[in-house]
Amino acid sequence: MAGYLLYEHHPLLHFTLLHYWIRLFGDGETATRLLSALFGTLAIPLGYATGKRLFNKKVGVVTALFIALSSFQIFHSAQSRMYEMFFFFTLASLYTFWQWYKTQRLSSLAAYLVATVLLIHTHLFGLFVPLVQNIFLLLEWFFTKPLLLPLFQNASAPEKRYLEITIKRPAPNHLEETRVYYKTGKLQAISWLTAQFILGTTYLIWLMPVLVRKFAQPLDQGWWFNQLLPQFFLTGYVQNFFFIGGSLFLPIALLCTLGISIALGASLVRIKIQNARLWTLYWKSSPQVRFLWLLVVVSFSVAVALHLDNRPQYFMSAAAAVYLLVASGITASKHRWFFGIVLGTVLVLMGSTTNVLRTTPLFNTDKIAETISQKERSGDIILLHGFMNKLPFDRYYKGSLPIYGFYPLEDTADENLRYIIHNWHPVVTLENVHMLEQYIKNAQRIFLVYYVTGSIDEEELAKNWLYLHGWRIVETYTFSGPIDLPVFLLERN
Repeated sequence: MAGYLLYEHHPLLHFTLLHYWIRLFGDGETATRLLSALFGTLAIPLGYATGKRLFNKKVGVVTALFIALSSFQIFHSAQSRMYEMFFFFTLASLYTFWQWYKTQRLSSLAAYLVATVLLIHTHLFGLFVPLVQNIFLLLEWFFTKPLLLPLFQNASAPEKRYLEITIKRPAPNHLEETRVYYKTGKLQAISWLTAQFILGTTYLIWLMPVLVRKFAQPLDQGWWFNQLLPQFFLTGYVQNFFFIGGSLFLPIALLCTLGISIALGASLVRIKIQNARLWTLYWKSSPQVRFLWLLVVVSFSVAVALHLDNRPQYFMSAAAAVYLLVASGITASKHRWFFGIVLGTVLVLMGSTTNVLRTTPLFNTDKIAETISQKERSGDIILLHGFMNKLPFDRYYKGSLPIYGFYPLEDTADENLRYIIHNWHPVVTLENVHMLEQYIKNAQRIFLVYYVTGSIDEEELAKNWLYLHGWRIVETYTFSGPIDLPVFLLERN
């Protein structure tokens, strides 16, 4: 397994843990998905603790509410993938980092190191979290150092070791209080840099052999290099963190997205209204808000700059920051209508979650296999467009037809390595689509299972090639879910 995974772009922790989990509990759907469900469930109290640690109890409660009722989180808790583990360790890293930032204790730094090592070895994008933590510390140092030095110069020796300073800045009609925690001496800088050195060393142990394997293979045709970021992906992703795309009636979805955006803005901006003509707009910044916004901005900026990926689950670290920021924006209000907003959010999320829970399976492979088994005849074949799906299809299919995972590229890789290198991309081009002929030349009918749809295969080359070579669709079966999956039954003209 480890040899194959050197071609993967994600680190090994989740795969290794799932490997031994399956040995203990078996490879059934309930057993394998239970690991993700466990991390998703534990993320609820951890979200509360993180919100309370960074802000207060109210923020902790609302953050836990978002995590518990988000259809996005529940959906990924039901998948045998690393995304909920990624989310859990993101929260753990945020919590322990802020604990160290406030107390500067070595025990907090040790806990942070453990949480962040586990995070960066769970998902590739976990690297954004320690990157942002280091940027934040540098920015805070440069911004706060000139302000703090005069105070330290007048402090006694015990006070210089550890100070908690409340700085009051004038703002329109109020005083804004910012607490700054600071510990003097070179010891803390050395301790932090040592922790970052350990993080980097443990990561390089995995990264170096992976890079050697990656550069040794011609992977330009692989799935990683065939991604397109959708239009308005930023607002779409933020929306997805709370409810999955089509799980809400469109006007409600737009209203909810608007409310989320306003709450995000409220984490940075305050409006003091006295009457219709007299109101004041002012910025309200605190270290924790700056830190969380930095995590969101850096995560999305790097992804856009490098054109990395187009799937919101890759941004679980940004999702954690968004939950905390929206919760802080909602709870910033001292008015009673705050409870109305919370209640409305609960109802919307419950409705979205209920709808998604009814259609949680991503592809409904078991139902597809059963339908084909009932309708198959001698001389039929099954063609899976999206070759790696032959692996799950073989598990469920009980019929007798030959199954082909359409893989038109010629290489020497074995089937397992092929799954990892190209993942779910069908890698069909105008130049190689003619290789379909080798599969269909003796077939009477074809069940074409179109696992991959959308921008990754806009041309629908395989289906169109079959049209042009004497085949026609006689029946279509659609299996609804978060991704609607069509199955076409084709006959010769």
